Amino acid sequence: MSAAPGRAGPPGLGGRAQLLLLAALCACTFVVNAGALTANIMESRNLTTAREMLGKGNWLLPTMNGEPRLEKPPLPTWATAVAMGAFGEEDLGRLRLPAALAGALLVAFAWLLARELTEDRLAPFLAAGTAATSFYVFFMARDITWDIFCHAFMVGAIWQLHRGLARPAGRLGSFAAAGLLMGLSFLSKGPVSFFSLLLPYLVARTLSSGAAPYRAAWRPLLLTVGLALAASAAWPAYAWLTRPEASAYVAQKESTAWINRNVRPFWQYWSFTAQSGVWAVLATAALVFPYARRRVARYGDYRLLAAWIWTGVLLLSLFPEKKERYLLPVLVPMALLTALYVRSLADAFRAGAETRADRAIVRANAWLMAAVAAAVPLALWLALRARGVAPGWPLLAAVAAVFWALAALLGHAGLRHRPLVMWGGMVGMVAAACVLVLGQVPAIITRNPGYRPYGELRHRADLAGVPFFRAGDVTGKFIEVIWASGREIHAWDPRERPEPPVAPPLLLMTSEPPDRVLAPELAQRFRVEDLGVYDGAVDARWGGGALRNHVVVLRPR
Repeated sequence: MSAAPGRAGPPGLGGRAQLLLLAALCACTFVVNAGALTANIMESRNLTTAREMLGKGNWLLPTMNGEPRLEKPPLPTWATAVAMGAFGEEDLGRLRLPAALAGALLVAFAWLLARELTEDRLAPFLAAGTAATSFYVFFMARDITWDIFCHAFMVGAIWQLHRGLARPAGRLGSFAAAGLLMGLSFLSKGPVSFFSLLLPYLVARTLSSGAAPYRAAWRPLLLTVGLALAASAAWPAYAWLTRPEASAYVAQKESTAWINRNVRPFWQYWSFTAQSGVWAVLATAALVFPYARRRVARYGDYRLLAAWIWTGVLLLSLFPEKKERYLLPVLVPMALLTALYVRSLADAFRAGAETRADRAIVRANAWLMAAVAAAVPLALWLALRARGVAPGWPLLAAVAAVFWALAALLGHAGLRHRPLVMWGGMVGMVAAACVLVLGQVPAIITRNPGYRPYGELRHRADLAGVPFFRAGDVTGKFIEVIWASGREIHAWDPRERPEPPVAPPLLLMTSEPPDRVLAPELAQRFRVEDLGVYDGAVDARWGGGALRNHVVVLRPR
């Protein structure tokens, strides 16, 4: 598949050295400060389900807040439960380690796939490094949800499938591995990655090479399909046989959600290169067909990668439901193409064969990144000062030293037209931001004077074993309260059912003041202990609703 001339990378940067550097990069971008941000709604669903797996042993038929949770396949939740069993519930950074490992797996598979796509020894390293520092890749690798798992396994499946199709003879193991990895992807988030990552690859591969590779390998492809179907169907079949009504309800609900929920216009995704973060300018340049095709074609199949990207964006655009994180699978081929483009620029400048456009793009991108890096220390200081936080001079000095050094490096790369130095500076920017800046984000975004986390409730000895209730809805965003509180919370509205569902003591949350909810006879029968108002929204603009509740405890007199 490669048109690469077989150039070697820099001396000493062999496969083992590349993997070690990539592992260090993944540690910086996926692991350091992983616990800085509070759990969002999607994480809270997964974490709550994992907690109930451990507490109730319902690994095959999960529950969330005591109700069946069949909307998502359980593999990521199994991984989360294992981490929770090992590290407990308190350290969110450690609970996110499975997502970081899945992100590292995606990067490793991208490196291996790139080795199949090009004979150049440096380009796979550039591709994997670009993937690891693309915004939605490192963002989702810090988020203990489903997306990073399903796409990581599918990138591995595509690597093995591409490897098998290139040389079908003697590659039965590749086809088998592809099928098993596809099954793991399905067990992570259903057919999502099949549609958004595998199908665009197959379309692009057909446009690039025709149907001949599939005809030559039709027998081993049957093995791939058979194993993928068997692995994918195992858990859904079990859930359907044991909980048919719940499974049918979930299937209908999830299928209609793609049409009725988060509906956005067709063109919502057409700024997709921006989702790669710092790579947006280079990725956009690499997609300009007349300009980039001739350059990239010397190192790999430009038509395959460009068609893969555009097909993925088009297919995602056809669905009414759209979220920016759904573009994550597009970032994988985009990282591959961007890396080959950077590699071609490096050789063009080395050989003195660059064009005016090459010089303009390298200089503009490098100097833009230099300006961003130079602004980070001042921006951080101003943001913390605005929040009344004193970060300490050692931190600010470290941030200034690192980012101003990176700004100087990037400025030099633009002046001297050094694409590889520019690439290294951009990777360094993302890694430094994750290590030095991300830990300060909570102080910057906490803009709610009434912020009071529900985690306090799980640590109160006087509430041990006390059941929790809410006078209102316990679905939707309230799952964040359920996770933070450390136990199930069920609905009980005293205005509709004055008799408590269990004998006190019990804890009651309500969005209204308690005296508007509790009937006078309840206050006479039980001692009402007011614990005040809890608000889990770090920003007051996000407050109210499910995250802000008055909390009282009803105790026997």
